[in-house]
Amino acid sequence: MKNLVHYLVRHPEELSGYIYPTESVYQNYTSFGAFYLVGVSSDAELADGYIFHAVYGDEVIPVMLERVRGTLAIFQVAIRDVGTFQFRANKIRNPGKYLGAEMGLKDLSAIRQLKPRAPTALDSAAREHNFYFIGHSPRVPR
Repeated sequence: MKNLVHYLVRHPEELSGYIYPTESVYQNYTSFGAFYLVGVSSDAELADGYIFHAVYGDEVIPVMLERVRGTLAIFQVAIRDVGTFQFRANKIRNPGKYLGAEMGLKDLSAIRQLKPRAPTALDSAAREHNFYFIGHSPRVPR
């Protein structure tokens, strides 16, 4: 579970914590989510690669988010016939604990938030190729 890119939102009551959107007990709860890397502490070393779930056409596919050689926090995904997308893994000032029910994430925190380096490229991929990132959540097929 650690080497996945997770799609998380703030917990509706514990604002210093995170959950998957489907874990809210409030039926109409809405919150902006983001893609996160998780670890035991904000000083945890990042892996060289993470599985990043995406939708391509009608399928959910796992793709590899890999660290760009010679960088500490720049990662990229290359999708044949769609494009290459880079993300910066930004440190979170106050990492929040995962507060949901997924056992594989207990005692872990959201330690880095992924920010696209070229957001317009993601928009184009969605419009032109029906391709977009969704990250991991309990509803994503394993």
